[in-house]
Amino acid sequence: MQLGKGKMKSVQDWLFKGRHFKLQALSFAIVACCLAVFFYGLITYPDAPYKPCVDGPYCGKTGKHHSYETYRDWNRWEGVLIACWPFGLLAAFGLNRLRKQPA
Repeated sequence: MQLGKGKMKSVQDWLFKGRHFKLQALSFAIVACCLAVFFYGLITYPDAPYKPCVDGPYCGKTGKHHSYETYRDWNRWEGVLIACWPFGLLAAFGLNRLRKQPA
């Protein structure tokens, strides 16, 4: 399927007109996702980091005992956080640089 000149022009207009707003919205969405992951863990695991205990399965920083499932969930959240933040910061930085370039 070929696009005629009129259709191609409308696709280009959609992609490049309002580029500033689209890139800014995408940048905000990525940063919001990273912040949501961070605050989810902060609220869900206030006693983190968890470590193996002498007298129980796992202990938090206050000495409270936690199950293996809680430790596993916290460990997964920590992995997602470590993966999410560098990608989010690089993407937001790159999108911000694209947004500042003249159209």
